[in-house]
Amino acid sequence: MSIRTLFVGDPNLGHAGLDIMKKHFPQTESVIWRKGDKFGRECARQFIRSRKWDVAISFYNDLLFKPEDLDAMALPLNIHPARPELPGVGYDTVPLLDNHDMHGATLHTMNENIDDGRILHVLEKELPEVLTGKELRSRNQKLCLELLDRTVEQIAQAECWKEAENRLASSGNGEGREWSSNYISKKHVNERLEELKTSDPKHPVFA
Repeated sequence: MSIRTLFVGDPNLGHAGLDIMKKHFPQTESVIWRKGDKFGRECARQFIRSRKWDVAISFYNDLLFKPEDLDAMALPLNIHPARPELPGVGYDTVPLLDNHDMHGATLHTMNENIDDGRILHVLEKELPEVLTGKELRSRNQKLCLELLDRTVEQIAQAECWKEAENRLASSGNGEGREWSSNYISKKHVNERLEELKTSDPKHPVFA
């Protein structure tokens, strides 16, 4: 049985991610949406809702899925560019602002809430003591691509979407992991950065 797959990405990593998808699923359909493109967003929604998808992967993009979008997906997955302790935004800054010793990427199922759903796997790595904001972003992107590759390999071994979900859960380390209740908004991050720019304008997060 073939698995009908959909890939949803953005221009930053979308094409690199789609290449990974097509290694195992050459017939993958895709949506590459640029944040702020309102017309493109509506076109993306129309395409997503135009058919039924066995597996849909949202990868490193800002499209917020509505119930009508999710209804078209048997297994909706998202790769969040941070650990579950950092829902929301700020994954390229907060680890530096709060001196985290780890960073990561999280594979989870999607529902109507943002950065919610069942956690299937968390790919984590240690952070060096000295790191710039640009370097952290690059490391996060690399982890997202690694996690996508691992995810697609697992799905390719399945005969149907339900088996794919079971494989991802059994091979992953997500059992027992939970999302933090402290959602990080863009406003919150911007306020912290503005304060830091005044007190410590040479902080590595700005480099």
